[in-house]
Amino acid sequence: MPSLRTFSVLEHEEWRILKALVFQSVSPKLAKKNEIITYSHLLTPVFVPKRFSSVEAPLVGGNFFVWNTLLGTKNAGNARGKILFLEEIQENVGRLNRFAHHLEQAGGLKSVRAIVLGDFLDCNDSVPQCLQNPPPDHVDLTEYLKNPPKSALTGLREVVPSNEALDFIFKGLGDRNKIPIFRGVPAGHGPNHHSLFLGQAHRLQKNGQFHLKLSGRKPA
Repeated sequence: MPSLRTFSVLEHEEWRILKALVFQSVSPKLAKKNEIITYSHLLTPVFVPKRFSSVEAPLVGGNFFVWNTLLGTKNAGNARGKILFLEEIQENVGRLNRFAHHLEQAGGLKSVRAIVLGDFLDCNDSVPQCLQNPPPDHVDLTEYLKNPPKSALTGLREVVPSNEALDFIFKGLGDRNKIPIFRGVPAGHGPNHHSLFLGQAHRLQKNGQFHLKLSGRKPA
């Protein structure tokens, strides 16, 4: 999903797909003239229900924070009967976990057919710091607690790698709601800027094959 300032860094394939989707949106005849073909990606499963084989439905979604924040407003997105795409940038995994639970408890997953995840750039785990040992007897306790030396601090727990944390969050979300969830769509704030045809039918298979459906055309 490239923005104006990222056009200069788009890969050849990203440019090709962007051009294809623009022509298809403006005029199907123009698209045919330019020999438009659809895109296809092989995704990695996060959670797959036992009886899931494939789904074909319109794709909706976007930035996780924005989609989540709009729930309950007149501008909320509608993912019922659709495949929901989510991506994010610079949100710690604790906040992402809250986003996921809010999305679920606010009814944002009712009748969702599947979830596909794009880039989650710089979404790292942040761990609160605490004192390793009691303060020394000779220090001013109030000042010491306000500005403890870094050498006296340690994390409350170990830092969880981003991919492990994200898989844990979304695997639980999929398991509780029996929704297939896959990751690896090369779209988001970067470094991947692949275009997605939101509102158009996409097909997602159990093996992770995910592609845009355009009548009479095969995926690239």
